[in-house]
Amino acid sequence: KMVMMTTMTVVVAASLLVAFAYASYPACSDGITCYTITPSDKPELTFNCGYVASSLPGVGGGTTTLGFAYHMHGNDGPQSKAMFFDTMLQLGPKGFASLACDARGYSPTAAPDDYDSYHYDKLQSDIFSIVDESGLSADFNNQFHLVAHDQGARVAWHAVAMGEGRKRFLSLSSLAIPHSDVFSSALMGDNTDADQQQAAQYVRQLVLPDSVTFDTNEIWTSVCSGQWDTPEDCQKTLWWYNGAID
Repeated sequence: KMVMMTTMTVVVAASLLVAFAYASYPACSDGITCYTITPSDKPELTFNCGYVASSLPGVGGGTTTLGFAYHMHGNDGPQSKAMFFDTMLQLGPKGFASLACDARGYSPTAAPDDYDSYHYDKLQSDIFSIVDESGLSADFNNQFHLVAHDQGARVAWHAVAMGEGRKRFLSLSSLAIPHSDVFSSALMGDNTDADQQQAAQYVRQLVLPDSVTFDTNEIWTSVCSGQWDTPEDCQKTLWWYNGAID
């Protein structure tokens, strides 16, 4: 059994090297206004964010804003709000204000130490806490467009299922992740897909509470080291997987 588990861990680590091929993201960039947001309803959390205003010329001078888009990353590595910076800079001239933040577990000052803090119920609520504190959706009946990648997209689908997203999202652009029901159907039930079932096996290790250091630190050594300062820092980001299932 130990040999089988060790083999599985090596396979998992190899899969993660592909799945988590972290880009090197800057803390900020030209044309981006970077600042922190501390939601009033979660004063213990402070998120690192980047903002781009609309630059669409308005009638009679100045600029006009047609809408607001919030961008949410997934398991994309440190400072991964920056994966959206180019998109946000393109949205500005088209009349859209944009915001992206390093989410819970990714912003150093919004990274609780306890496992339970990464449940999807809490991750999805962060979307609305951040947006409400920013005030950027206030002029649009508190509604906004959401662009989300990877597990950020799964959190977004969860927000829709919980109800708040259904009321407040004007649109949802889900990048790299299908609707949760489609994904679930591929794994269980009458419409399973054998290739998808096999491809999803890496999740079995990631939902271990100590997945980063399990089996002689394989994930830390192969995936996290060089990106995160400590195994504990990386573990918080992988607790998102537990939050999806618990």
